[in-house]
Amino acid sequence: MSQSMPTAAKPQVLRYTVLRHEDIAEPHWDLLLEIAGQELLVTWQIRIPPEEWHRAEAVLQAVRIGDHRRVYLDYEGPISGDRGFVRRAARGNWNLLSQTVDSWRVQLSGDISADLLLPSQE
Repeated sequence: MSQSMPTAAKPQVLRYTVLRHEDIAEPHWDLLLEIAGQELLVTWQIRIPPEEWHRAEAVLQAVRIGDHRRVYLDYEGPISGDRGFVRRAARGNWNLLSQTVDSWRVQLSGDISADLLLPSQE
């Protein structure tokens, strides 16, 4: 599940989407990041609403979950296996600010403008 990051030599516009996962026991938001040259989207589950992500005091408690198929950048609708449905809450572009073994610091722009610190591992 290791993902390579875009190189600094050629900046690329990378997309993100935030999906609201509903009609399940614990509704939440999924943050999905496009990675250059990769078929899968790096994904985190987050419990607080995206409109609160920009607040410095907000603790996202993001949890890295399994990577998702690229179709989810644009998909809204039911999830197979009677696992609820998703609707898009936000989209835009993102940049990697820094990366360590333990975390990624990313900058979102678009429907959400925020700098986020996300755990690297599931």
